[in-house]
Amino acid sequence: MFKQLILFIVLLCAPVINAQEKPTLETLLVAGSTSVTQMLGLVQEDFNQQNKTVMQLRGMGSDKGITAIAQNLVDIGASSRYMTKLEQEKWPHLKQFVLAQDALVFFANTDNEISNLSVDQLTAIYSGQINQWSQLASFEEKKSRKDNQIDLFSKGVQHGTFDVFLEFLSLDYMKSPQSDSIKLKKEGNRGLFSKNDVLLYNEFNQALGIVQRIPTAIAYDSFGAVSQFSELKRINKIRVLSIDGVQPSFETIKSGEYSFVRPLVIIINTQSDKSMKKGKQLLRFLEAETVKKKLSELHYVMVN
Repeated sequence: MFKQLILFIVLLCAPVINAQEKPTLETLLVAGSTSVTQMLGLVQEDFNQQNKTVMQLRGMGSDKGITAIAQNLVDIGASSRYMTKLEQEKWPHLKQFVLAQDALVFFANTDNEISNLSVDQLTAIYSGQINQWSQLASFEEKKSRKDNQIDLFSKGVQHGTFDVFLEFLSLDYMKSPQSDSIKLKKEGNRGLFSKNDVLLYNEFNQALGIVQRIPTAIAYDSFGAVSQFSELKRINKIRVLSIDGVQPSFETIKSGEYSFVRPLVIIINTQSDKSMKKGKQLLRFLEAETVKKKLSELHYVMVN
């Protein structure tokens, strides 16, 4: 009787084997740039179906993505900037591949009269030399000084988008460890940091929500991501700004007429067989004309 009880318990605890049960699928973990993971998310299901693989995407910023692939913590790293010379020297076993061209776009609330800014004006705004919208365009007289104040927002400092922003506008930054804000100034040793705080966000949809709600705000992010969300009916108070008279578009980004262009990159660890295998698999998938066409229609300028 005791032996029968033991056998019964063993049978209850044993896993049920189903002949029709689907085999465990392989996984592909891509981590880093939120701009790159957003783009890959648009073709994630197609990749999974074609490759019998589950693509997992972790948007945590280019800096962390590069470090993660260097330490072999993920299968593929993602970055919205090229690796720096220091990173290339530190991790010579990493190989980067450009998937697409994207652009940095600035946007404001439609209640604001501004539709075009020069690079010099953007630099002056973020470095605190221009802090009132009235310095750029006339507001209604009933607007108070508070309503006229420019509210500054920026991508978090761990993101490649932020690095490109600093490079394009020739800015330096100082971050307070106790706050989610930074102060900016023109790059170089001269001059003081602005007294104005620049508040930080991590996701492009956060930036859109901020500018949607705050008429005096300005922010920036990925052209591809912003274009998709700004087409939604609920995002109806966002105006993407022209820079030096050039409106960002698929055509002006591809031609180079719009100058705030940056790469979307994946990074493979050549010391990892899995990273090499999965990297080739992803690149082969992205080279397909049907995939390129789909992403191009969603505002990404694909490269060969």
